[in-house]
Amino acid sequence: MLFILEDAHWIDPTTLELIAEIVPRLTGQRILMLITTRPEWQAPFLGHGHVTTLNLTRLSRAQVAAIAQDVAGRALSENAIARITERTDGVPLFVEELTKAMAEVGFDLAEADVPVTLQASLMARLDRLGSAKEIAQIGAVIGREFNRDLLARVIQWSEDDLTLALARLMEAELIFPAPRDEIYTFKHALIQDVAYESLLRQRRRALHLSIAESLLENRSTGAAPEILVHHFERGDDLVNALTWSEKASIAAAERSAQPETVAHASSALRIIGTMSPDDDHGKTELSLLLRLGHAQFGAVGGGAPETIATFEKAELLAARLHDSSSRVIAQYGRYIGQMLTCQLRHAYETANQVAAIARESGVEWMELTAQRQLAGAQFLMGDLTEAHENLLRSMRYGEHVVKQIPPGIAHNPATTRHGLLAHVEWAIGDVDAAMTRMDDTVATLVRDGADANSISFTLTWATLLGVFHRHAERLRSAATHLIDYASRTGGLFWEQFGRWGLGTAEVWSGNPQGLALAKAAVDGTVATGANQHVPLQYVCLAEGYALNGQMADALAVLEDAKELIAGTEQRIYEPEMHRLRGVVLEGFDRTEEARAAYETAVAIASAQGSITWRDRAAANLAVLDARG
Repeated sequence: MLFILEDAHWIDPTTLELIAEIVPRLTGQRILMLITTRPEWQAPFLGHGHVTTLNLTRLSRAQVAAIAQDVAGRALSENAIARITERTDGVPLFVEELTKAMAEVGFDLAEADVPVTLQASLMARLDRLGSAKEIAQIGAVIGREFNRDLLARVIQWSEDDLTLALARLMEAELIFPAPRDEIYTFKHALIQDVAYESLLRQRRRALHLSIAESLLENRSTGAAPEILVHHFERGDDLVNALTWSEKASIAAAERSAQPETVAHASSALRIIGTMSPDDDHGKTELSLLLRLGHAQFGAVGGGAPETIATFEKAELLAARLHDSSSRVIAQYGRYIGQMLTCQLRHAYETANQVAAIARESGVEWMELTAQRQLAGAQFLMGDLTEAHENLLRSMRYGEHVVKQIPPGIAHNPATTRHGLLAHVEWAIGDVDAAMTRMDDTVATLVRDGADANSISFTLTWATLLGVFHRHAERLRSAATHLIDYASRTGGLFWEQFGRWGLGTAEVWSGNPQGLALAKAAVDGTVATGANQHVPLQYVCLAEGYALNGQMADALAVLEDAKELIAGTEQRIYEPEMHRLRGVVLEGFDRTEEARAAYETAVAIASAQGSITWRDRAAANLAVLDARG
């Protein structure tokens, strides 16, 4: 099978996601994927061993001669070939177009009459097309691909005149009919550019508006909102451009297309930035910022600087507009970013700010949100008692409060509180209740649905619980589910987290490839700017090294985990880090150091109230003591 993708530099985010998913799966398949692009475009999948980049150089004189004579349909003189070679500098499209331009007027034209640039050559050919040039110009305003029906509504020519003009453009090989009926495509983007730029600015604006209005009048054509945005913006109708850009962002968000939502919301915000300060678009800007931040969680990660900056800007705007609900939503987004980057003290402070707003306003969904936020920070810092109490408080709010939670929140605190409570229950020794709660939460989400971020968050914590419980099959199932969902909705952090879980499950199952998969995923997680749970990921990598007999590597990674715990205050992972350090030290026959590590794990877990990790470390200590 041959898979061809042309002009990848124009690719949209969703198609790029699809291609990025396909490329790694082509190994060993009888499929050749050929992608053409301009040099400045950077493909996100160049690191794969089965991907090869070929840089196309300029044509040689012999190659120029071959193309020129093929286009001309006859042998050309050495003088004609020399002139074409010199002027085109070996650029294939220029060779074709200059040959055609010279063929139309004769190859013996004066030197001064030979077009100097490709644009000049194309412009000269367009000028010789008479009235068909106007069709090329309007088609260029419509886009690289244009529909005859839309063209006819804009230009309002007779059917015969339009057919004749299109035939002339096809005869000149400037456009080609597409496989679909009544659709035409410019042979090359540069041809479209030349035709477009040949129009006066005022005429271009008028055509863009005419096209947009025609598309609106005939919505049966299925014009996408972003197409309307393009034409309204180029037509300087910024109000309509903003309206349809916002609609495009809403439509993308509703289908959980995170990269598309980011693109459309960013476009709408850019349009607002070009509008007069006298126009008050504060509420629209605020809703766009919140939608953008929500989508950035999946597209670039909640810990990415741009995501945090979006929520900070939204928070300031919400405060200026005295919109307490939007302010809490923005603070919750900022809190998630602080949690992912493990600025846990700042996250705890943000949670208290939300709690203060909740107390002042008396709004119950804000109180639930604050309790969920406090518990999240307390859990990672190892304060299991307070985390448990706050989660139990949040559970007192029933369905009538849950329904009050606005849809634009980063992930629904009423949904995600269940996954967090399951982990607290597991740590304090109520293991069966924890496993049941996690299973019920995932089943409910699968059955009833939820927003993409809440589903991804819950599947992430289901993966995490599989690691806590050291259950390979449970871990593999949760991680696979997370990878599948995140790859479809654009969740970069979550997809990497799932791949780490899957790699860890493979390590525990004896698959030698599992460690490499897990390590690559940890590197990918860190690349998103996140540090949350990374100490536990390091601990699992250390175990993988130990199982491979790479004890020195295992000890080194555990030192990294120790430093990261100290730097990020993720104290919840200290007991397991010290316990595994004891296991590795036993591999070096450093028995007393191993005993000290186990004792440290038991002491820290006991102080945290983590019965399960205390008992696990105590079991290792008992075995060591029994051996004498």
